[in-house]
Amino acid sequence: MDWMELLLPIIRDVVIVVVLAAAGYALKFWRNIQLEAWIKELIVDAVLFVQEKYWDLSGEDKFVQAKVWIVEQLNKHGVQVDDEWLDAVIDAAVKELRAQFGEDDWYRQGG
Repeated sequence: MDWMELLLPIIRDVVIVVVLAAAGYALKFWRNIQLEAWIKELIVDAVLFVQEKYWDLSGEDKFVQAKVWIVEQLNKHGVQVDDEWLDAVIDAAVKELRAQFGEDDWYRQGG
């Protein structure tokens, strides 16, 4: 038996392990991207809902209402996010939606 016969099965096994590890990492990365997109969609829905339903509340009160609902939805699905990240994404969603609607139409929601 020569060295090549001994090394080929080992090399094959190492290659299989590396490929499987890379595939697992790619799958986890893809899942995180999908989860983040779902959370951002959830945030946009919450901001629009709160802007329409609670149009008479102040901006800070609307922010709190949206955040409470978002956290409830995330908890239902067993998803936990960093509080500062969530605040930043809610704030960004508000700014983006306000720019899309325009100031006049944004404040006219629900009223």
